[in-house]
Amino acid sequence: MKQYIDAMVRYKYNTLHFHLTDDEGWRLEIKSLPKLTEVGAWRINRTGTFNSFGAPEPNEPKTYGGFYTHEDIKELVRYAGERFVNIIPEIDVPGHSLAAIAFLSRIVVHARRR
Repeated sequence: MKQYIDAMVRYKYNTLHFHLTDDEGWRLEIKSLPKLTEVGAWRINRTGTFNSFGAPEPNEPKTYGGFYTHEDIKELVRYAGERFVNIIPEIDVPGHSLAAIAFLSRIVVHARRR
C-alpha cells in the first residue's frame, strides 16, 4: 500500500479510497470477531482468465489473501498523512459482503446445532 501511496503522490493525487471489504474479501481486523478474518480474508488462489477454472473442491486450501490489523491501518494513515494523502475507508454493506455472509452463516449453523 505504501508503494501505491508513493505513486499517488508522484502523480499529485491526494485521496485514497480504501476498500476494506470487497465481495469475497474482508480486509479489516475486528478484534471482537476474529473468525470474520479467519474465514473472510482468505480464498483459494486461482490464476487464469475469468471463468476458465472449475468450482473449488470442498477441502481445497484457502491460502490467498490476508487482512490489515489495527496497527497496519494506523501505520498507513500516518504514512499517508505525512505525504498529504487522505484515506477514505469503505466497508460496503450490504453490497460486496459475501465474506461476511460466509462468516455469519457459520455462526448461525453453529448456534442451531446447540
